[in-house]
Amino acid sequence: MSSILIAAGWPIWPLFIISVIGLAILLERLWFLRRSKLTPQSSLELALNLSEKLNTGALTDSEIGNLASQSPLGSILAPGLLSKKSGLSEFEAIDRLRDAASPVFLATDKYLGALATIATIAPLMGLFG
Repeated sequence: MSSILIAAGWPIWPLFIISVIGLAILLERLWFLRRSKLTPQSSLELALNLSEKLNTGALTDSEIGNLASQSPLGSILAPGLLSKKSGLSEFEAIDRLRDAASPVFLATDKYLGALATIATIAPLMGLFG
């Protein structure tokens, strides 16, 4: 492989570098966005159990805090349970859920702009080389 890179000359080096960066971003996103990390089964089960406890009135804030700390899904669902517990209207609960989901969406979209830029530039660099 090194003989191919050397024979291709200097234009291949930037293409090789951005290809390695693109592969690194792809692997990191695959690792971060795996289902077991974003939406683990235990968080969903805990949220359902807490919603049943909420109907009986035996729900504590520490249990909701535990849900929020477990996963990104839990951090989105916890404000909804708190809103329902405190008796807020549906619109206020939706606003709280939206506010809680915003940072999670930002974390899931991390580096995707750089990956799109690499996907756009790489073919052009290949044509140049």
